Amino acid sequence: MNPQIEELILQGWRVTSDGPTGTQLQAPKRMKNSDLVAMFAGVVLIPFFGIGLFIIGAAVIDYVRRKPETKFIFKV
Repeated sequence: MNPQIEELILQGWRVTSDGPTGTQLQAPKRMKNSDLVAMFAGVVLIPFFGIGLFIIGAAVIDYVRRKPETKFIFKV
């Protein structure tokens, strides 16, 4: 197997397709820094009329709707 593919698999990537022309890998989902900041701000703002819950909900929706990063590595 290609050393680049092995390295990505060790980092948590998973093989989604392995064909004669190359291999497609998909990264594990990770939260962006903006999602984490929104979660923290939401927790701080919960006492203020539920605005915090709205902010937390928006961060969760952003995370759920995000597609994981994919890479295609050509076989040589």
